Amino acid sequence: MSERTGVEISSTAVRIAAVEGSGQRRRLVGWAEVPLPLGAVVDGGVAEPEVVREALVKASRTAKVARRPLGSPRRVRLSVSGLRAITRQLVMPPMPDGEIEAAARMQALEVVPFPPERTLLQARRLRGFNAADGMNVLVEAAHRDLVEPLVACVQEAGFVVEAVELASSALVRCLAGEGLGGPEAIVSIGAELTLLVVHEGGEVRFVRTVAAGGASVTRALASTLDVPFSDAEALKLRLGSSSAVLTAVPAETVAAARDASAALLNEIRSSILYYSSLPGAGEVRQVVLTGGGALLAGMGERLQFQMAAPVELRSCLDGLARVRTDGDRTSIGQRGAVAVGLALAPSGKQAAGLLPPEVLGLRRRQVTERAVLAGVGVVVLAAAGGGAARFVQVRRTEQSVSALQASITSLQASLPRLAKAQRLEATAVADQRIVQPLVASEVSWPAVLADLGRVTPPGVATTSLNGASGTNAGAVTTSSSSTSSGTLASSPGGAVLGTVSLSLASSSYPGFQSWFDALSGSHVFQIVQYSGLTSSSSKVDFTAELNLTDLLRSKRSQRFEGFAP
Repeated sequence: MSERTGVEISSTAVRIAAVEGSGQRRRLVGWAEVPLPLGAVVDGGVAEPEVVREALVKASRTAKVARRPLGSPRRVRLSVSGLRAITRQLVMPPMPDGEIEAAARMQALEVVPFPPERTLLQARRLRGFNAADGMNVLVEAAHRDLVEPLVACVQEAGFVVEAVELASSALVRCLAGEGLGGPEAIVSIGAELTLLVVHEGGEVRFVRTVAAGGASVTRALASTLDVPFSDAEALKLRLGSSSAVLTAVPAETVAAARDASAALLNEIRSSILYYSSLPGAGEVRQVVLTGGGALLAGMGERLQFQMAAPVELRSCLDGLARVRTDGDRTSIGQRGAVAVGLALAPSGKQAAGLLPPEVLGLRRRQVTERAVLAGVGVVVLAAAGGGAARFVQVRRTEQSVSALQASITSLQASLPRLAKAQRLEATAVADQRIVQPLVASEVSWPAVLADLGRVTPPGVATTSLNGASGTNAGAVTTSSSSTSSGTLASSPGGAVLGTVSLSLASSSYPGFQSWFDALSGSHVFQIVQYSGLTSSSSKVDFTAELNLTDLLRSKRSQRFEGFAP
């Protein structure tokens, strides 16, 4: 049964996916995601080869795809992405498919910004999209300095790279919707890069790489709070886990996260609008979000607010019949689209894509060398016997000790950061204990003014107002609106936050009666007393004192909730 393996090396992790079967019976039979330290991969290119190679080895063991049953190296498809991997469309005269790539190399000199001797390129006809004076050809190109280190790392990890393709093609293969009758945009939000690809019927029409992603939000949080990047990343995940957490962090933290993501959302919206403005391009019918950054709270809703087309999160596992892995399906569904898309390539497809030509020749020689070495290895193993087994055991023990020593060193280096985080948490808890009693019984004066304006009837004007917090209502007596003064009761046992003293003027005695009836039926005010009910030729003046009930309590105290002592 055919099995294909895809490898993605992003700025934050190495991901490996193995897919078995074909058609509607495809199954994910292997998956691994190993995180990379900050700076190991920059703009899609390898900056620390040894770190990336070790992550690939660990991922291959986790996914159980390091070797085939007979011991031959696993063949994999590798993706590339970044600002040095581009897609362009060319209009060319009609010609046979076998001549397209050679002709495209000559014409691509005008649109590919890399030196020809350092450019890896492939071209193919876009089916169903014919120009008026020829045919549309999709050109995919990448700089050798981007591709060659990636291929070297994968080969040093024990794999054989059979093809290299752009991440945009893998995304379309994995997530493309059917039956839309128009273009669809797929947006993959990674840590450092955001890839936007527009396709129609599975054919790539437009690709743009934005040099920003989820790490932009993390850096904004780290700068605002003056905390290490790792602590800011953990806080970002807390912000994305539940909207209730937003009340437990400073307002400037939430604002920094929203501002950083707003710039990225604006780039996505502008790119989609730019594509729709191109000659011959239609309106995008749907926008699909994927990638780790798509899981941030509110990302899809905020993009939907800016777009006319519907926006949805789509999992790369939806098209698979079965998933054989213990990993979190939600995380795999969003982060694994490129790796799974590589593994979904048809088994009969032998195109090497952007694989350097010299690697193909080297691969043939390696196959012969491995066959010879395998024969020699059998002889050596038979002769060495138990000695070889002991050597392997000692070697594994040495590697385990080295790994433990590296873990101890890493933990020791992180102790100062953990101490700072504990101090910050202790400060936050102490501040909460100071502030919470001060605002627990605070009156919402804007609400007081708003409710007074709502219940005061027409024809009655408030000429002065004085308010005070923390006043308790007192005695219970009754009065009639026909007397010049009186004292009314508050509800027995009702919580009183404060009082308001008013001076009012009405055009007539009925106006006072309307005011009295309106205040008597209010749930937020209790008339304690009124007095000075005097009349002149043009108006009736009176004063009143009102109790403020617990319904007018300020909600500001909720901003200081959430920290556990």
